[in-house]
Amino acid sequence: MMTRRVVSGVRYAEIVKRSVAVCASVAILFFVVEASGADDVVRYLIKTETGAFEERSAEGTITEVSPDGVSLDAKGKNAPETNPIPAERVLWLQFQNAPLGLAAARVETEVGAWEEALEKLDDIGADDLNREKYPLIAAEYDWYRANALLQLALVGASTSFNEGGTAMTKFVKEHPDSYRYYEAMQALGAAFFAMSERQSKKDAKQSLLKRAREAYAPLEDAASEEIQARGKLGLAKVAFDSSELDAAKELFSEVSEQTEFAVESAEAKAGLARVLARQGEVDEAVKLLNELLEVTPNDATLRQARIYNALGDVFADANRPHEAVLAYLHVDLLYPAARTERVAALKALVAQWRKLNREDRAQETIERLRDRFHVEIQ
Repeated sequence: MMTRRVVSGVRYAEIVKRSVAVCASVAILFFVVEASGADDVVRYLIKTETGAFEERSAEGTITEVSPDGVSLDAKGKNAPETNPIPAERVLWLQFQNAPLGLAAARVETEVGAWEEALEKLDDIGADDLNREKYPLIAAEYDWYRANALLQLALVGASTSFNEGGTAMTKFVKEHPDSYRYYEAMQALGAAFFAMSERQSKKDAKQSLLKRAREAYAPLEDAASEEIQARGKLGLAKVAFDSSELDAAKELFSEVSEQTEFAVESAEAKAGLARVLARQGEVDEAVKLLNELLEVTPNDATLRQARIYNALGDVFADANRPHEAVLAYLHVDLLYPAARTERVAALKALVAQWRKLNREDRAQETIERLRDRFHVEIQ
């Protein structure tokens, strides 16, 4: 009975959180549209004196877009401090001639509602998009569509990796100058990596890991050190899954020391913990992850969810299913908006329940994956 109340409360919280997020995004959308008039808009992040990031909008005319950033001929007092705005700081672009459906799809994307985003994009006709006249708007459309398809595949929903991967590969080929280029390559790397984890045949697995390496590699050539760190993180994960533990440890350690990039540094420390556990230093790995949780800000919920999943993986690798279950349950119950991490936790829980001879709980988890996330597993 208690479990039912908790789950019900979490679901209610998820609905409320998503509703609030959508309302906030819609409010920002209409505020920006009304304020900008006939101008383009760049929504981006700026680092404050406290080290936190703050969202801002700049209006004017977008003059150049490249893999390293976006240049804006700004109007008024809201000119960005850095021009071009670095690609890793740009949240989205809004062009004055873009169809409204594109902004609606973006709102759904911001809350992880990938299916709804695709529906909004499907409502945009070819005449509304006008690819020849507005290639940058077409690039935004192609990005949101490819990203939604790939994200659905990553969480194991009905969309296949083939469909998502094809769409993202096409995006990279057709829009090599997009400010989303490195993000797209990172997404492709993540897709090939995820496919490799589901592959039981050794040769096929190694082939997919090779393709993941090839996708992550260009990030190391980016002008941004932050994007470079993301590339190294991807390569470290590939090395780890290829049992190249020394190489993985070196890459994870290097990124973990780049504390100015809090998200990447934390993810690297979580990866380093997994390496330590695989090398037999389980207690050291657990200690590292618990220390990381203690210093992670309360509002960094996605980061916390990833750390708990790493903790679950460490316990699972060490054949400590009771502790693994507790770690994975943290993700499912406490972080309702972290869809990808919740799916990963629930999928991992199935194996741990079975280790504990709790087939009833394993089946309940399988049903939740199917009913709530449209993910089918056995």
